[in-house]
Amino acid sequence: MRRWLAVSGTVLLVAAWWVLPVAAASPAPSAAAPGVPPGLQVFSDSDFITPDAPPGGFVQAGFTFWDTRVGDFPNVNKVFVLLHPGKGKAPPSVGKIEYDFPGHVLATMEVPQGGPGKVEVGLQIEGKNVPLTVSGVGPPPAAPLNNLIVAAIEPLVGDTVVGRAFPLTVEVQPRGLYDVTAVPMPDHVTAIARHPGGPGLATAELRPTGGPGLPYTGKLTIPETGAVEIAIEVPDPNGGEHEIPGSAIPRTVIEGGPKASGAPAPASAPAVAATSAPAPASPSTTASDGGIPTFVWVIGIGALVVVGVLVARRLLADL
Repeated sequence: MRRWLAVSGTVLLVAAWWVLPVAAASPAPSAAAPGVPPGLQVFSDSDFITPDAPPGGFVQAGFTFWDTRVGDFPNVNKVFVLLHPGKGKAPPSVGKIEYDFPGHVLATMEVPQGGPGKVEVGLQIEGKNVPLTVSGVGPPPAAPLNNLIVAAIEPLVGDTVVGRAFPLTVEVQPRGLYDVTAVPMPDHVTAIARHPGGPGLATAELRPTGGPGLPYTGKLTIPETGAVEIAIEVPDPNGGEHEIPGSAIPRTVIEGGPKASGAPAPASAPAVAATSAPAPASPSTTASDGGIPTFVWVIGIGALVVVGVLVARRLLADL
């Protein structure tokens, strides 16, 4: 990560690993220095340097410690990093140390007056700064790949249904400030699904979609329901695969919708000939007294009543 940030009217530079020799004014490092563990090595993440970084800005560097005796990253502490000026006699700036993962530190340093010069890295032993020799650039050659990269599974969309393949996209990047070309990125990674704390349920091979730094993609099918976790593994050149620390995510696998039955449809029953009984007649169409419909009788009687009423009123009026 290399970018400029404004700080107190100046430009703040955040740069990837700086590989600089030990300051000339520092005492010569010695592997036999009192208190320094035998077999301890230190590597810088990259050889990038910006010589024109302005005073008052900030630079960031990373260092990896490696223990040759056990072939592993040691848990170091009391690491110091100094950034000496490139010109003049200004005091060196003291790096703010962050222990971000086993055997690795980030150092954030203010650029001193005179610009960036040489970097000094070492251990504080009995209250004294004991510098160490930088053994190389990039990750330790013998370090396992799964500890040199990080993998982040992109958020899954929708439900995860048992027995149904779903796409996986994984971002794989170097850890720390290693340059992507300094880490042997794998030609594939493996997604593994398992019940938490249990054996694997399913695996899927994910392949890169392009060059270094591009995501790895593929599809995974999980055969059981319930709580699972999905983790990412990388192949070991010596055989087998190793999980990338911090790559696992939780997921719940559910049943899908109803499935269509595979049984043949039952044969239809043979048609049975039957004579249909006539539908009952509606009261409005029921005939009476010679087949005259009932509604005709109702209308006729109503008309006679009306006529009778009119005649009666006329007679009463004449009296």
